[in-house]
Amino acid sequence: FADGYDEKAKEISEDYEKENLENYRTRVHALKSTAKMIGAMSLSEMALGQETAAKEGNLEEVKSGYEPLMKAYKECVDVIYTCLQ
Repeated sequence: FADGYDEKAKEISEDYEKENLENYRTRVHALKSTAKMIGAMSLSEMALGQETAAKEGNLEEVKSGYEPLMKAYKECVDVIYTCLQ
């Protein structure tokens, strides 16, 4: 999960910046699932919200939820690395 962060975050960000909601939805769906598998439930729920917004074509909601999602994703990865040291 943590080792793939740089690539995954970059892909999510690129799709967000291009307003490619279909690819964005697919990527945050994957984040939702993997976050849930490691027990990062709040991150998973945030990703679900973004997935739903993208699926509905709600660009305004995607834009308002993107930064908090990416911040939570980075914080989760940072905690994982701290625990592994």
